[in-house]
Amino acid sequence: MQRLLRTTMSLPLAGLITISLAALMAYLISVEGESGPAITEIQYELFPRVEVIGLPPPEEIEPVDAVDPPPPPPAIEIPRSGPPNTGIDVIIGTLPPIVDPGLNTGNMRFAGTANPTPIVRIPPIYPPRLLERGIEGYCSMIFDVGTDGTPINIRASYCSNNGFERNSIRSVERWRYSPAMDNGTPIVQRGVTTQIDFAIRE
Repeated sequence: MQRLLRTTMSLPLAGLITISLAALMAYLISVEGESGPAITEIQYELFPRVEVIGLPPPEEIEPVDAVDPPPPPPAIEIPRSGPPNTGIDVIIGTLPPIVDPGLNTGNMRFAGTANPTPIVRIPPIYPPRLLERGIEGYCSMIFDVGTDGTPINIRASYCSNNGFERNSIRSVERWRYSPAMDNGTPIVQRGVTTQIDFAIRE
């Protein structure tokens, strides 16, 4: 019963929809023949012509006179200060070569010994920090003298201030001795001692 009722109600609705679609299609067909709005044509060129503008003539550049270079600055001699005076005597000059006196030749034989003798002693440089603070002192040094007169195995046995040790060692490294002799033969002299004083003199 319900299915028959639904079918009876849907038939008029389907007919109404069909009639509406037919009327809409007829209206659209009649509108297609009318002219639409006017379209304005836009004209443009793909390759426009460019007007060539002439360049102004180049300006003439006047030659520049050659300029003499300025004279070099005068040379100024900078005085160099020498090592500070620490009370250690310095023998100026070069180291003399060790000359073999030739006493061991033939039937002659040199008997006796000789201790090393200082030839050159270079004073140490006063440590700037201790000099600024006015600290004085000394270092007791101990070293060996080789067969060529060069100090070796240099060390400080005692320093009143540790700041004096490095400069004292560097100073002794530059000293030179005549080597110790034993029967005319250079030998190594061990345990040579000396004291380096650091004193500020006005």
